[in-house]
Amino acid sequence: MKNLWLLILPFLFLPDLDWIDATAYGEIKVADYVMVIYLLAIFFAWLKLPSGSRGISNSGRILLLFLVWTCSVTVSIPFRFGYNEILPQEMITALLKVGKFLLYTLAGIFTSQVVFRANKVKVFQLSLLVGLSIPTFFFLYYGSPKQYLLEGGISSYAGSGCSAVALYLAMFFCYFLIQVISNKYETRLLRNCVALSCFLMALAVMASFWRGSIVAMICGSFFGLVKSHIKIKYWVGLSFFMAALMILVFASEDFQNRLDQTIHPFQYAVNGRVSNVADKYGIDDGSRLQVWAEEGQRFWDAPIFGAGFYHRDGLSTLPPYSSHNHFLQMFLETGPIGGFLFILLFYQLWIDASKFPEHDLALGIAEKSALVAVIVGSMTETYLYGGLPIFFTLAIIPPHSRINRGYQAVSQESISNQFTVAKNETHILSGDY
Repeated sequence: MKNLWLLILPFLFLPDLDWIDATAYGEIKVADYVMVIYLLAIFFAWLKLPSGSRGISNSGRILLLFLVWTCSVTVSIPFRFGYNEILPQEMITALLKVGKFLLYTLAGIFTSQVVFRANKVKVFQLSLLVGLSIPTFFFLYYGSPKQYLLEGGISSYAGSGCSAVALYLAMFFCYFLIQVISNKYETRLLRNCVALSCFLMALAVMASFWRGSIVAMICGSFFGLVKSHIKIKYWVGLSFFMAALMILVFASEDFQNRLDQTIHPFQYAVNGRVSNVADKYGIDDGSRLQVWAEEGQRFWDAPIFGAGFYHRDGLSTLPPYSSHNHFLQMFLETGPIGGFLFILLFYQLWIDASKFPEHDLALGIAEKSALVAVIVGSMTETYLYGGLPIFFTLAIIPPHSRINRGYQAVSQESISNQFTVAKNETHILSGDY
């Protein structure tokens, strides 16, 4: 039973296929139902850990402070904005978003402790690869889920949710790529299988046409490759890989249209789909730079407590789609304290990824590479209110506390045992016994 969570994990990747419960407060997707079951399973596995290894980590403390502050500024929405109702729909929606954020972050924290304290890294990665094959297949089969939905088909991943899928595919491409080139896998067969998975994930991200995720994948993988100090032959091989990938993607007429829109945005200006920045400089930034500048000015509408977590429309000055930058959005919705705590959380995760023992440095670089992809993606396209990207970000990085030291101790003990066995074998061969 304590390993049941490993069997449930791949089901988190299931597509929605229009099985969505639409409510007055938002949509409940397939992954949300599965996550409730997964949280119970991972909590049971967490309880099976030794009592001394279940302490709260530094990142967990920061998350707790962030949640307390977020609840405070959100509960005060009716009083600060002058709603006539005690429980306006906008506040209920915001509190449900807080609950969803809590659901996914709790699952991520428990998963991280179980994976690294119980030494489940390998089986965890195997379970991830099984699950990742599902969205990879759907993205490659359907092309852009967003475009398929617009054409009246059944969306494999609902609406804007497919941007989150594209982001965690980009994130795991970086995560597994660095481990492949660093020879983290014992057998050639396993390494080749993971390399093939990386290739297909890269194709899936490109096929999704979510430009923020594509940029995130490029930035994360480039950071990891530079930090890994790989040999020239790997750079040559990866160059051929990227060239082949681009040839395959450029063969798509839809992608060529997107590329034309990016390089020559003035042709699309009549549709109102590009920013003034694009008109001036000739590059379609998806209106991001202009949106950041305009939305940043709304900070002064609520400079202390913010507008409230996911408090949009209603009496809030924040528009429905807002800034498309989750870090900026946290300053707008939770004020400078909430925004600072959210940035501090990612800083702590970066520190945690730097605490690996010397023999596991490649895994630390892989985690940092994935973290770079998540940061870039959340600054350009995907929000982290509660979903698989924030869950996976917390799950793959070991918390720096007693748990992390315990993981290092387990690893060092394993090396020590291997050394002792080798030493005894040497004595036997030399006739000392």
